[in-house]
Amino acid sequence: MDFEKEFAELKALADRNCAVNEVLKTLHRYVNYYSQEHIEGVMAQFADEPDVSLEVADEGKVVGLENIRRYFSYMPIIAKKPGILMYHYVTTEVVAVAEDGKTAKVTAMSPSCDAMAKAQMQNWCYGKYYVDFIRNAQGEWKIWHIQWFSTFEAPVTVGWLKQQTAHKAEFTDPNLADAYEETLRVEREKSSYPEDWAYPTHFDPKKKNYLMPEPAEPYAAWDGMTSMRKTREY
Repeated sequence: MDFEKEFAELKALADRNCAVNEVLKTLHRYVNYYSQEHIEGVMAQFADEPDVSLEVADEGKVVGLENIRRYFSYMPIIAKKPGILMYHYVTTEVVAVAEDGKTAKVTAMSPSCDAMAKAQMQNWCYGKYYVDFIRNAQGEWKIWHIQWFSTFEAPVTVGWLKQQTAHKAEFTDPNLADAYEETLRVEREKSSYPEDWAYPTHFDPKKKNYLMPEPAEPYAAWDGMTSMRKTREY
């Protein structure tokens, strides 16, 4: 029996299991700080990488730490308004740590709700996360690419069969619009949705739906984002 080989394999397995816990803690910190409109807490979860990115629904991809900070610039403004509630969760997480131990992928569902009293808005916000994590030189797991797939955001009084994109009203409501001025000016790259994508980018009661992303799968080393991987053939 090759004890050195067996020990190395066991150590690699233990390291990956430890990584799963650390990756989830980073994701959970991000979601908690996001719910608290805490911009510094949110930004502390991102990796200091040139291609670090944030993608929200079909709004396009925001690349670079400075642009991501500008995107979240609404937080200190929104947080000071009375009657603001952001209650976001992540659940049913699927974690895949690369065999080389350098990166990890997470997919998760996110049932949530929010309220903006001045604008008389209270919504159900359901969606799914795809996240690439990278391990930095200090051994910390940070968010490298994060993508939020919006399933629906519907007024509590209406429901998701009748409204799926209520969040877009936040940008123009006179009680909230001042908070989003800088956010809307942020430069974005093209959305990850391919041009030939056959399904709605949000839940649509009138069409066949396929709600991305699929669960994270084991992999050897990072070879690109897999958020749009589709294996269902019907």
